Amino acid sequence: MGIAQAFALFPGISRLGIVISVGILLGLARKSAVNFAFLMFIPVIFGASLLALKDVLYSIEYISSIILQIIIGFVSSVITGCVLIKLFLKILQNNNLFYFAIYCLIVGIISLMLL
Repeated sequence: MGIAQAFALFPGISRLGIVISVGILLGLARKSAVNFAFLMFIPVIFGASLLALKDVLYSIEYISSIILQIIIGFVSSVITGCVLIKLFLKILQNNNLFYFAIYCLIVGIISLMLL
């Protein structure tokens, strides 16, 4: 499942979608595959945050002038993320990922054409 996550570097490949799909193919129950896929996201976010922190520390004077916007952006992204995760889990319980796969395929083709 970890190797499958690397394929999300290609346009149109959903990291969450491919990890869930491989988990199911390996015999995990759908709910277990989803939970594990979300857990695998934690190190990715943590690593990206550490890399971004380096840039933040270099521009600390600029950040102090826009701290309110940063706080609002952070809070709104947390709220939006939580709502969308709950929505995605509900969709996943009731449906399969066929339409999501079609969407990713279309986005991937368009991304490759634009490159």
